[in-house]
Amino acid sequence: MQTEKNGDWVTYIPQDQYINLSGTPFVTQDGSTWWPLGESSRGLGFNGTLSVYLSPWCRYFLSHDPADILKKVICPTLAFIGKKDLQVPAKENLAAIEAAFKAGGNTNVVVTELPSLNHLFQTAQTGSLEEYAKIEETFAPIALNLISDWIDKQLKMQN
Repeated sequence: MQTEKNGDWVTYIPQDQYINLSGTPFVTQDGSTWWPLGESSRGLGFNGTLSVYLSPWCRYFLSHDPADILKKVICPTLAFIGKKDLQVPAKENLAAIEAAFKAGGNTNVVVTELPSLNHLFQTAQTGSLEEYAKIEETFAPIALNLISDWIDKQLKMQN
C-alpha cells in the first residue's frame, strides 16, 4: 500500500510476526493496520527491501510454482505478456505457462508475447517502473483487440 505523506510517497506493509516495524502506522477504513517501511518508495533502501522480502506473503510468492495450478485449468485460456515487461519476463514465463497447460492436457490455450508492452499492458519505451506514470495510455489497443478477438473465437466455437 502506498500513500502520500509530506509530499512524498511512503510504502506501507502489513505487520506480521516476522518483522518488527516501527513508526506511525496507517489504519485503513476496514481497521487493518499497515506499517511504514521508513523510506520513500522511490528509493527503498536495504532495510525496506529486506522487510518486504522477509514478509510471509513475499516468501510464499517467491516460492510458489504456478505450474501446479495451471496444470489443473481445463477451460479455454488466453495468456499474454508484454515483451517489455521487466517484472514477468515474457520469453521464460510464456514457455513455462504453455508447458504447464500442455502437461495438464488443456489444448485450448493461446499463449503470446505482445511487442512494446510493459507489465501494465501499456505501450512502453523501456518497460521500467519509473515509466508507468509517464504513459498516458491505460491499456494498449493491441491487447484489447487480442482479448476481444479471442473471446469472439471462443463464442463461435461454442455455436
